[in-house]
Amino acid sequence: MIRYIKMLMLSVTALTGSLLGETISGIVYDANLGAPISYAEIIVYQQKDSVQLTGSITGPEGQFIVAGLSPGTYMVEVFFLGYESRFFRDISLDENSRGADLGRIGLSPTVIASEAVEVEGRKPAVTYQIDKKVISVDEKLTAVSGNAADVLENVPSVTVDIDGNVSLRGSSNFRVL
Repeated sequence: MIRYIKMLMLSVTALTGSLLGETISGIVYDANLGAPISYAEIIVYQQKDSVQLTGSITGPEGQFIVAGLSPGTYMVEVFFLGYESRFFRDISLDENSRGADLGRIGLSPTVIASEAVEVEGRKPAVTYQIDKKVISVDEKLTAVSGNAADVLENVPSVTVDIDGNVSLRGSSNFRVL
């Protein structure tokens, strides 16, 4: 009876191993500090045509496992923002192997240089307050026009008639400050 149970357990283990397929595993760490790198990306490519097959990310301790691979030859790319990428080629997996362990993978920090950035802020053209609507007149609007009536003609909802009378949505019961 014990012999049958052992045979059953062995066949279940072999069956689940074949269903999961082959695996590629490893641990990613910072080459300078020795600290694990969380959330680094692992991409698996087919060796023959460089087609991306699958991928994974590292866990909190830098560990990763890419499972479900068929027997074959693969390339693996390991990268994380701010670090140099690492490539592993000719990773062979076959039915007799227990997968490939890439071991500890050290990524070296790299400097990302960019051009200078100029930040320019602008005041909003219209500001709504509790009791009023404030329309800011900037340089561009005053450069086009010469006086206050010309500026008001460019304001939405405000009309200026030929005599220079100003009305807001048809009403002249308002104050221009």
